[in-house]
Amino acid sequence: MFLLERKQATTYFHNAAGRVVRSEEEWTQRDVEMILALEDYEAGLCQGCGGDLAETTKPENQGRYVGRIAAVCHRCVARDVAADNNHPHPNALTYSVELKS
Repeated sequence: MFLLERKQATTYFHNAAGRVVRSEEEWTQRDVEMILALEDYEAGLCQGCGGDLAETTKPENQGRYVGRIAAVCHRCVARDVAADNNHPHPNALTYSVELKS
């Protein structure tokens, strides 16, 4: 995770009654550079597995990857169990998952 800095300057916007309705903080040059670097980095990742496309798309790496289960997310299991796949719009459903006490 990139840590961003903020300038101390904050612009406040007021309504007719004088109440603050929103505020904006300015981005530093470092903030902008870090965000652009993150965008460049993420553009080089596979959207499916998160692997580095420069490595994962090399022809010589075809057939060299072995899939293994690293961990089972029990929260995802509970979400999948709750899923109603017979619903006419299953992708439109949202689920709440809680950790039992």
